[in-house]
Amino acid sequence: MESLVEALPRCDFIAFDGEFSGLYTANWRNGNMLDTFSTRYSHLQDAATNFTILQYGVCLFFWDDNEAAYVAQPYNFFLSPKGFEGLVERNFTVQASSFDFLASHNFDFNASFARGLPYLSHAEEKEIKQNRALREQIQQQRGEITISKQEDKDYIESVQQKLQQFMADQPAPDTYMVLDAVNGFLRRLVYQEVPKMRDDIAIDNNDEDNQEAIANSSFLRRLRLTFLGSKEARDRKEEEKQKERDKERDADLQEAIGFRRVMDAISASQKPIIGHNCMTDLVYTYQRFIAPLPPSLDKFTASIHSWFPVLFDTKLMISLSSVLSKKIPGSALGDAFRFTNKEAVNQDGSPVPLVPKINYDFTNGFNRYVDSNDFQHEAAFDAYMTGALFVRLVWMLGRDRSHIANLHTTLAAPSSEQMSAATTEDVPMDTESSSAEDPLTQLVNRVPAYGMVPSYFDFVHPNQDPSRDHVLLLSGFNPGVQTSDVNTWIHALLSVPTATTATT
Repeated sequence: MESLVEALPRCDFIAFDGEFSGLYTANWRNGNMLDTFSTRYSHLQDAATNFTILQYGVCLFFWDDNEAAYVAQPYNFFLSPKGFEGLVERNFTVQASSFDFLASHNFDFNASFARGLPYLSHAEEKEIKQNRALREQIQQQRGEITISKQEDKDYIESVQQKLQQFMADQPAPDTYMVLDAVNGFLRRLVYQEVPKMRDDIAIDNNDEDNQEAIANSSFLRRLRLTFLGSKEARDRKEEEKQKERDKERDADLQEAIGFRRVMDAISASQKPIIGHNCMTDLVYTYQRFIAPLPPSLDKFTASIHSWFPVLFDTKLMISLSSVLSKKIPGSALGDAFRFTNKEAVNQDGSPVPLVPKINYDFTNGFNRYVDSNDFQHEAAFDAYMTGALFVRLVWMLGRDRSHIANLHTTLAAPSSEQMSAATTEDVPMDTESSSAEDPLTQLVNRVPAYGMVPSYFDFVHPNQDPSRDHVLLLSGFNPGVQTSDVNTWIHALLSVPTATTATT
């Protein structure tokens, strides 16, 4: 993680991809052409709440002036859904078809569950800090225990006698004695009663004195009583111990935050991020690393835009650009990547070099994916394909590295004129027209919402639900009836073209 975070300020853009434990909790939640934007978002919200992220891929792309090429650094992170200190406990669902899909692509489930990186969302971190503060407040306000049982009185009396014998030898400061192992209640009595006996004694529960108990998972522990020579010395010791405890607890929390530091660094860099059909990735990212998803789509898109102000989706770019859709036969990631990275051939049979070149960063050891496409659906390789495809698409639109390098400054904040001119019409973008200042401005901050009109989620302008007043819902067909059958029947009856979706 550290090398990625350190390299972020130097990269031109960042591609990302996720692999999940599931995608939808019921077939009817798997997207439908009758969905409104709000309905589609609610389905994604349901999925992100129930499923988890198993693997996250991030690929940084740098420009190399000497080679006139992009250099890629793909990072693959397995994530673990483990909780933290009992304050965060996660339950998640597994979709069998998703696990089958991942297994068919050699996904290492042990790497996720046994060795995966932890993570906490910002909301979870805040909740942990609040709960810790509440625990400390309760502990400070906890009243003194009244010792009523004779056996407890006898134990404290024995401690006092041992302490008196210890002090009778006139020990030097920092000399200590160790009590016999007892349960938590009696240890609490020691912490309560010994300061009444002497104000120059520090009390510690050290692992060094409890090796056998730790090895045997015993709840009985030994306490160390250390003579410090004065109350002032004891108070200094207690203050030092509290600082050390706070330091250790903060270190534990930082370790639990884990992978989220990568997402925080990506957001802080304000560099363009590139996904492919990435609405699901964004929704899961928000749920797992930021906070529980907002109730409305527009609150979600506004929040994501504040985190990642320049966002491109390569699938949408191909589908929505008139230039790209004419040149590229399909928008599936693997197909589009292979098509755009296929070298043309001269008349003499010699290859025409692709411009620009895209190399792996061999110098720093990023060579895992060299000369192989067998890693498709490994998150980092999919992120690499997404970023490489983005470069090819930008060049096909007549732009170059200078446009990519300045995306985070030229496209981060739309003007008020752009906001007011926003349209909900779903027509191919005229990225060939000379009147278009920059075709990338027409494709930024939108991701696919297929089967809907318009066919994208907008992360800058409001997403207005389309009218369904003209829609007639037909249901109750036998299971064998296909949508094409219904189309044929209605067309025969009305002699008009129709678009239908069948439900059973």
